[in-house]
Amino acid sequence: MERCCWEDNIDTARAAIAAHEAALQESGLVIVPRDPTEEMLAAADDYAGRAENSEQQGTMDDRWFRECWQAMIDKALEDG
Repeated sequence: MERCCWEDNIDTARAAIAAHEAALQESGLVIVPRDPTEEMLAAADDYAGRAENSEQQGTMDDRWFRECWQAMIDKALEDG
């Protein structure tokens, strides 16, 4: 059976993908959807609800936004 042209390059492609993923991880970057998914929005809503019942109530400072954003990113990565 004759091999297809992509089969000759599959190892090179896999190595390139692995290098790209390693560079992202090393830089502390992740890939997430351009627009938040419903699950990401729900994670932000959950975080906001927890924050309302904590010492952060009434404060929407950088820390609040960073932690809310992190909850959204974590959900995106969890959903894969």
